[in-house]
Amino acid sequence: MVLKTYDRDKEYISQEMPTHFINTETELAQDLKPGDTVVYIKNATNWKKSSDSSGIRFLGIYPYKDYPMFTYTRYCYQFNDSSSINNTITLTSPYVGSIVYAGSKIANNYNGPGTYTYNTMGGNVIPNAWTKYSSNITGSPINVDTHNQFRYATKYIKIMILINWYNNLSDTVLVDDLEFKDTTNTIFNSKIQELCISNIARSDSDILNRFRTGILVKDSNVTYMLTD
Repeated sequence: MVLKTYDRDKEYISQEMPTHFINTETELAQDLKPGDTVVYIKNATNWKKSSDSSGIRFLGIYPYKDYPMFTYTRYCYQFNDSSSINNTITLTSPYVGSIVYAGSKIANNYNGPGTYTYNTMGGNVIPNAWTKYSSNITGSPINVDTHNQFRYATKYIKIMILINWYNNLSDTVLVDDLEFKDTTNTIFNSKIQELCISNIARSDSDILNRFRTGILVKDSNVTYMLTD
């Protein structure tokens, strides 16, 4: 069983969107315009080079004000190389988005462990006997992509079973007695929705503890609301 994760706008969250390399957080030094292949940034010291894997060379642009900075972005563009001397990165193909202005927050993003979240099993041959598989998935870590947690910013999911991906095309796979249970804390899962964060990023456990202790989830740095 695999999960396909979607954000609040029902946009697919691919593996490079919630993850970036620490100490690559910086800003654009010049506007990024449609057609540009060279991107001028303020500090490219720790950005990956052409000798590194292509899966770890993504320019992540972070435009959102209502997600904690450097946690999630839909705007990722693959690049070929970086120069810490010129503080530039060279995109794999010309930039095609809207103008991104100098000073915008950026980071070197990278691929996670797979296209989907392979929560139950992945790349296994299904045996010729009835076999029970089960798994749990919970939590949404910051800057981590694992198979037993939801990708950061996940609001919606699709559950899929890729049963013939590894087996032979002539195989027949029978599935029976499927059951899915929500094992998250019901109060946290259904009553608290994060609306806006600025300056301070709250963890899931912190949000839940603040709710339980009667701190009604509002101060100068963070705002939440109760929902039905």
